[in-house]
Order: sequence, then C-alpha cells, then structure tokens
Amino acid sequence: MLSIIIPVYNAEATINCCLSSITKQGIDDFEVIIINDGSYDKSREICKDWCINDPRFHLIEQHNSGPSAARNLGIDQAVGKYITFMDSDDELSSDSLRPNLEYMEKHPEVSLIQFPLEVHHTNGNVEKRNTCETTLTGIRVINDIWCRSSDVINGFFWGKIYLASLFKGIRFPIGIRNSEDSWLLCEILPRCNVVRLSKDGAYLYKIHKGSLSFAIDQEQKNRHAVNNMRVLIKKLDNTKRLELSYATQVGCFAYCLTSLAELVNHEGFPPALSREFEDNIDDFPLGIRQIVCSKASLKARLKGLLAKLLGSRRYVGLLGIRSKIPFLKRLS
Repeated sequence: MLSIIIPVYNAEATINCCLSSITKQGIDDFEVIIINDGSYDKSREICKDWCINDPRFHLIEQHNSGPSAARNLGIDQAVGKYITFMDSDDELSSDSLRPNLEYMEKHPEVSLIQFPLEVHHTNGNVEKRNTCETTLTGIRVINDIWCRSSDVINGFFWGKIYLASLFKGIRFPIGIRNSEDSWLLCEILPRCNVVRLSKDGAYLYKIHKGSLSFAIDQEQKNRHAVNNMRVLIKKLDNTKRLELSYATQVGCFAYCLTSLAELVNHEGFPPALSREFEDNIDDFPLGIRQIVCSKASLKARLKGLLAKLLGSRRYVGLLGIRSKIPFLKRLS
C-alpha cells in the first residue's frame, strides 16, 4: 500500500484538483491522509466530501501548527509500505505513481524513487526538471551527488516515493521554516543504499500568488534563516561529530550552507536581524558566540562559524558544493 500525505491549509481553490489527480494514477491500493491544519475556508468541507465518497481518503484535524507538524501526524498515521507527500495546491500527472511503485516492488533494494518535476510559473511557463533516468548506488555516491547539484536529486520532499521504514525514528523538524524539506532529506538520504531517478510521470508544482513559496518575501526568508541557524547550531553542537557518518556530515554541511546563504542573499545581513540573532545566542557554546559577535567581516564570521560547526576548516568548499550555492563563491 502507498500512503499519500497532504497537509491542507485554506486550499479551497486547489484541493479538488489535487485530490482528483490521485484518482487518475491507475492504482487502487493506496490511502490518502489529509491533515487539515486549522483551515478557516471551505477546505475542511471539501475534504470531508472526498472521505465520504471514497473510503481510501481520511481526514485528520489539528490546530494550525504548520506543514511540518501536519506531515509528522500523517507519518504517524500511515500504514503503507511506501509513503509519498503532496502539497494541497499541486497535482500529479496521470500515471505518475503506478510505474514507479511497480519498479520499487520489482527492485526491493531501492529505498527512494524520484520522478520528474514540472514547475508551473505564474506567467504560464512550464519548466521541466529532474528528467534524467538512472540508479544511484552507495551512500557516499548518493550524498556526494545530493551536495553537488540539485539538478539530480532536488531538495523537495514531494515528487518522491519512500520506503516507510526510512522514517523510523525521524520526523520533520518543528520550528524550521522555508528549508524543512532539505533538513529532513539530510537525514533520509544517509539511510538509502539505492536511489532511483525515474523518467515516468511528473509532480506538477504550481506557483501562484496564494502559494507559500510565492508569499514569503525576502525579510521573512531572512528571519526563517536566522531561526534555522539557531536550530542547526544547537543540533550540531549536541552531536558527537566523530560518530557521524560521512554522509551525515556532508548532509548537515549542505544544509548549513543553504541557511547561511539566505542570510546575506539580499544586500547583506540586515542590522536588525543581526541584533536579533546575537540576542538569542546566549545559550550557544562560548566559541560560537565569540565568532558570531566578533567584529570580523561577515565573510570571516561565516567561514569561522562553518568551521566551528563541523570541527575542521577542510569542510569549507568540500565536494565542489560552491557550485550549488553561487553566494559561496564570494567567500573564497
């Protein structure tokens, strides 16, 4: 069975198309777990109608807690051998799930399969991504490719089918905003010995004025990045680095750079946010506080912070990761 997890928040305009696309996949053995995240429009009523008319659809209610909490609740309730995720304003092209599920059934060594992505922009343009077909084998190979290029393994959690066993003991981070998919992929990918990149089907990512990706402005992104950095520092400081696998080190490093890049992506790190960040690091280790609050240049502080987090300056520039995040070229 496949469990399809969909957080819903005020999606009355799009949820019907989202759910309808699931019924066109040519499969019967699935469950759809819809988590209503405190919607105040007609989303709840629309989803209830789907559940009444099709017993494979299930509605769960929660107070507004964000997409990560909703996804975690869905994972807790899922009973399928496989799990996939959708956003309530996106769709699947017909026959996206059937061939990919059949492949995983025939190849039990595959832990994760990614299918192509179609980005539907607000101007009507459609951009096709991740259309190559190949099989990646070995944890080091998978994580090396993950860090080098988003053109191979993208940073989105949807558009992929996972073995449910991958989620044993791990969940989406609560408190992380705007990068939660990449955060969890850094923990999921080190558990995968074989990843399949498929050419079958497509995840239709709809960008519109009501979507979360469209709505977040640069100031919000910077604030999310500040918060993400606080969570990341605490997480890594509490980890015994010598026990980290190579793959996990690379995964954490990639996420760290992604968060840091957000901080200075737009005319530098805003002074108000800089003060906010510094005011909230009293509980950080002394060495990290000294780096963040020093009078050194921003570039020097970022380099020093990266080195401190991962225990060695040799990680700066590791695996050609600068090609993934153009901002990092300016750190050289």
